[in-house]
Amino acid sequence: MPSAFARLSMPIAAILLSFVLLAGCSGLGVQPGGSLPEGEALVFGRILLDRDGELSSVSTFSNHVEIRNLETDDVQLVAQPFEPDGRFYWSLPPGRYQLSLVLDGKRSFAFTLARAGAAYYFGDLTFTGSKRFRTLGGANIAGVRCRAVDALAEARTALSQRSPALGRLAVDRLALGDMTDPAVRASAYAEALATAPRCCRRYAEMRFARLAAAGPTKAAIGADSPVFDFPEGPSRFLAWTLPERPAPYTLVLRSVVTSGAPGAGGYNVFSPAILLLDANFEPVFRADDLFAPVAATLFPPRRTGLAGQVRVAGGAAAARYLVVYTTPARLRDGWFGAVPGVAAMPAGALPTGGYSPVAMAPSISGAVEVTPGP
Repeated sequence: MPSAFARLSMPIAAILLSFVLLAGCSGLGVQPGGSLPEGEALVFGRILLDRDGELSSVSTFSNHVEIRNLETDDVQLVAQPFEPDGRFYWSLPPGRYQLSLVLDGKRSFAFTLARAGAAYYFGDLTFTGSKRFRTLGGANIAGVRCRAVDALAEARTALSQRSPALGRLAVDRLALGDMTDPAVRASAYAEALATAPRCCRRYAEMRFARLAAAGPTKAAIGADSPVFDFPEGPSRFLAWTLPERPAPYTLVLRSVVTSGAPGAGGYNVFSPAILLLDANFEPVFRADDLFAPVAATLFPPRRTGLAGQVRVAGGAAAARYLVVYTTPARLRDGWFGAVPGVAAMPAGALPTGGYSPVAMAPSISGAVEVTPGP
């Protein structure tokens, strides 16, 4: 009969395996002696964990490591192991990216690959903290501090030893942006939208879907969404024609988290601003401070996120259209949601009846629900 530890490990391992299979594992590692695929750039560097003086590489099996293209929203879950000394060698097309690791929270870094056929040195990062058991095989580190070292000469030597062809590439240092810094995060998203084509120049030229008169209308906002230059800055947006119903009434809006690691948080959430337009497409209401965090629920099953509501008035200033977008100010916000707490059991997990806080990083992508109310 399996031990209690083994019985506990099996359901957790099954969850992790299913997540790996469903998340879209990346094949971005460059093998020893290999060459750079055509049309791609090389990213290389080193990431280590220092837990009470014990150095180790990051396990990509038990730790959530992902690379997100900020322009296309494509996400790759890093499945290849880091080298025993923490080094990595990845090939990616040119673009703007965000590397995220879930340790004691989500740690993310933005970087830009300007051209194909070149090598970019990511840097040598060491995440230092104390040992703290949280999950089987996870990072199990608390009080994390990040230390960056420029060890390009040593990294180039290791690169040449791994592959002479890669060692001959021209090398640039990457300028990393710490996405936990509000100003850096807002700037990175603004740069990601800078080259996106604009849908139109006036509100009247937007394409409006019809909002359901009853029940929630759900929509995703992402790389396929139109982009408009709002007064606060460029943003992807969703736009609806409001239902024909007597005013005044309330619109209840919810933005739910869209990604994360099993049991570890690391969520993204679209941070909305609201614009109401009248029949002539003139603004009658605008606000970006209506939303607050709401907890996830098991019954009914709902994810954590942000919720807010707006009153639709009648009369001459009656709103006819709703536009949901985001602003640089909202992209600087840091949010904390909540998920139902669970206690590990030999046969799985049991709800505790309490809630655990989870960080929600603001994003230019997400999922939004709008429900007309009384």
